[in-house]
Amino acid sequence: MTDIKKYRCLLVGNTKVGKTTFINKIITGKFNPNYIPTIGINVIPLFCQINKNNVIFNIIDIAGLENNRLLGDANFINADCAIIMMTKYSSNMIRKWRNKIEEYSPNIPIAIVINHFQNDKSINNTNYGNKQKIYLSIKNSWIITEPFIYLFNQLDSQMKS
Repeated sequence: MTDIKKYRCLLVGNTKVGKTTFINKIITGKFNPNYIPTIGINVIPLFCQINKNNVIFNIIDIAGLENNRLLGDANFINADCAIIMMTKYSSNMIRKWRNKIEEYSPNIPIAIVINHFQNDKSINNTNYGNKQKIYLSIKNSWIITEPFIYLFNQLDSQMKS
């Protein structure tokens, strides 16, 4: 029997960028266009197999609106990795979210995910050390699992070094 690798993964971003929709689409395969704000946090286990490894990402889906967050900064402590979700219109918030993550969980891999790209193959995903920008479309299921593949590969290589 293979070991299951478990990781605590933050999912952060401004309100209405598609954080909860992203996870629901991966888990159910269905896209829900209706906006339902997250109150506090949702913890969602995501079971997957990456590079022949059984993996569980315990996704900590944190409310985008600050007044909807419970426990405030405590949610950011001891994360293994993180996803900063945004649209191309909210990219000015990367630094705010990255600083918050690094304050409580320094040196973890971070996938910066830009939602709403419609299969534009001319856009290149860009690597910045332990942070990578990934362009995807939740609605069209275009490379929506890529952030988890990237994060697992980063975490796996950290464990081996």
